[in-house]
Amino acid sequence: MGNRMAPRGYTAIEIIIVIGIMGIVMVTAFPSIINSMETRNLDNCARNIQTVMEQAKNRAVSDKLLYRVRFVQSGSTWNILLEYQSASTAWSAYSGFHTQMISSAFVTTVNLPTSASGGQEMQVSPVGLVQGYDSTKNSVTVQSTKLLTRHQPDLRILRVYAGGSIQYIKTSS
Repeated sequence: MGNRMAPRGYTAIEIIIVIGIMGIVMVTAFPSIINSMETRNLDNCARNIQTVMEQAKNRAVSDKLLYRVRFVQSGSTWNILLEYQSASTAWSAYSGFHTQMISSAFVTTVNLPTSASGGQEMQVSPVGLVQGYDSTKNSVTVQSTKLLTRHQPDLRILRVYAGGSIQYIKTSS
């Protein structure tokens, strides 16, 4: 009865050692976490552009109208618009689609045919083919300078083909 030890807690030394180990793990993992976040942001940006392009193709085929994805540069950012051509040959914004922006954190190079209304565009016919296809002007490239300095795959290239397919390429510059 009398020689029972009271439950004891952790000593200050044990707590400091655990915090030190956690600090070392965090410091070694931090660059990897930052690299993963930048890679994910770059992939998301490129996939978002690809989704808009594929949406244009799908809408053109289902609505039997000419659709276009128009890229307009505003300062250091690019805006992406989804539009269709009505019977009067006027272009109208596709309802329900909000103008997308490509983050200025990425270097974006749009190499598509120039539109009459400004910007560059990809037009898709009602049968899903790219109108006015030009093999020298058929890509959108998004680059992360942060990944470039870390010697990681820093480029995401979306290459458009005459049949309306879009190739996603992940590479280094």
